[in-house]
Amino acid sequence: MKLVRTPSFKKSFSARTSGRLTRSIKRSVNPYYAKKGTGWLHPHRKLYNEVYQHSTIGINPMSKHHGRSRTSANGGHWLWLVAGLILVIGLPYLIQIAEVIGVIIFLSVVLKAVSH
Repeated sequence: MKLVRTPSFKKSFSARTSGRLTRSIKRSVNPYYAKKGTGWLHPHRKLYNEVYQHSTIGINPMSKHHGRSRTSANGGHWLWLVAGLILVIGLPYLIQIAEVIGVIIFLSVVLKAVSH
């Protein structure tokens, strides 16, 4: 994944101008169109976009999110994001991750006991 989003004036202009009429018609017809929180209807896309937006920075001075901080305002946000990613990835990987975490916890307990 990229670290810095490269600015494209053509894409930025196109995103700001095209589809305005279509979006306004859809909003007037469908009460749930483009409402906050409806991104979870497509969880894979939602999680990908969340990770991408929080792990990259923009260098376009015209962008609203120019120099966005990489830290979240609330620490629990990343916990839910990781939990969602684990669920999207699948159960077999979840079992492997749990085993690795169990081994790490076991080793930390053993090392604490040995050092004291």
